[in-house]
Amino acid sequence: MTIDTSKFFRMLFDRTRSAAMLILNEDGIILKINSAFTYTLGYHDSDLINRNFKMLFTAADRVLQLPEKELERVKAQGFSHDNNFLLHKNGMPIWVTGESICIQEEGSSYYIKLVQEIHQQKLLEKFLQESNAMVNTIFESITCKALVVVDQQLKVRRVNPAFFQIFELPELELEGTGIGHIRHPFWQNEGLQTQVKAAFSSDEPLTHEDGQLVIGASRYTMHIRCIDSFSLEKRILMVIDRTSRPDHG
Repeated sequence: MTIDTSKFFRMLFDRTRSAAMLILNEDGIILKINSAFTYTLGYHDSDLINRNFKMLFTAADRVLQLPEKELERVKAQGFSHDNNFLLHKNGMPIWVTGESICIQEEGSSYYIKLVQEIHQQKLLEKFLQESNAMVNTIFESITCKALVVVDQQLKVRRVNPAFFQIFELPELELEGTGIGHIRHPFWQNEGLQTQVKAAFSSDEPLTHEDGQLVIGASRYTMHIRCIDSFSLEKRILMVIDRTSRPDHG
């Protein structure tokens, strides 16, 4: 059975709500848009037909000649993948991804440009990047508490500088080290390790209090809390030195 794929394309072009499409000639002149394009970017036929598609690009991208470069790639390769801003009818830049493909029809070349809006995804990625940068800054700046990021295998993924000071350890690379192998009696306590392991399957914060440790001539009292990190596969352990020390002043 012979299938008329052109019929399927027309149905897709007319009925889809998520696949925004426009048809261009070789010069980038817009010949047709579908309803999904109107739904995504707000334009109607009267706004775009017989106009160059470069009007959809931001001023900065037009200076960089992104529209012309896209047409050149499609002409040379038959397709082009793109990831950039397009302007909504209201003037707001919307981040989109998609591709343009070249088709031949009755001796003429036409370009079909498919567009998928990913603006919210990009905003979320930016937020997470900025949040991670902020968390990193906070993580490094805390000096009164030792912070340790551990995974489900109780292996260290990260510590802050205060960790080495509080536990009086040399600043060695600890990533990948099991907490039980940290050269300090506090971390070698099996009861502590069991509670930290249990924290991965519990919604309750872990509190391990009054861990009495005698190191040399000093007696330490430590308090530890297990705080959820952004990853379900990691936990942040916060350790506070609550040792009472005589005032030598």
